[in-house]
Amino acid sequence: KYIASAFAGILLGISHLFWLYSIIPEVYSLSIFLNIVMLYVYIKWLNNHTQKYLYTTALFAGLSLSVHYINIVTILILGLFILFQQKNEFYTMRNLSRIFGSFLLGLSPALAIPIAASFHPYSNWGGIDGLTSFISFLFRTDYSITGLGASFTMRRIISDVVNPGFFEGRSILELSKNLKV
Repeated sequence: KYIASAFAGILLGISHLFWLYSIIPEVYSLSIFLNIVMLYVYIKWLNNHTQKYLYTTALFAGLSLSVHYINIVTILILGLFILFQQKNEFYTMRNLSRIFGSFLLGLSPALAIPIAASFHPYSNWGGIDGLTSFISFLFRTDYSITGLGASFTMRRIISDVVNPGFFEGRSILELSKNLKV
């Protein structure tokens, strides 16, 4: 187990992508760090099935999700692993509420955004002035064509696939004008 730990540490230490993200003034380094801590605590939980490690995993899942939404992929896969490895005593209301509470506690840094915006600072990144703009910020609707909160329906996706000429000769800008975001 020491060899595997040393190998993982060396692999992370020589990873070009990790060091590239470490010099970019963004959230990627913190995001990777929180993912690594979340996976480490999950592995600790796998070894002895103590519930405190499961609650700590949920806490770090919330923290990593509050930093960057790319972590939702890791969280969903990890959640499926946890659900498939549990027995019936896992599915008590008390245990599930503690896991969900730990996850929400990890998401609590996002609450600092509307609190800071309520003081009307000189620079209000995101222009958060109420509940609707805060929810729009949480779902990151400004950062992509679809965003996490866009009104894409399954019918729209199927109609785009069935109609193969939909994308021909149209730019992304033209397509984005038709979306309801």
